[in-house]
Amino acid sequence: MPVIIDLRADIQIYLRTHGLLRKWKKAKALFEKNPSHPSLNTELLEPRHRLIYSFRLDGKHRAIFNGR
Repeated sequence: MPVIIDLRADIQIYLRTHGLLRKWKKAKALFEKNPSHPSLNTELLEPRHRLIYSFRLDGKHRAIFNGR
């Protein structure tokens, strides 16, 4: 199962100031348990050969990660 390491300080501040910390924790737990969970809408971004993925926090925000 994938594990998400600590976020950079600026991203933690962004999540806190925009009221997204609870959504982040929920999405992170879902992703670590099942990266293909339907509510995350995990997808491979273009260009595909770079293996950059994203998953949904809510309708407006997505988390981006490297699949390597």
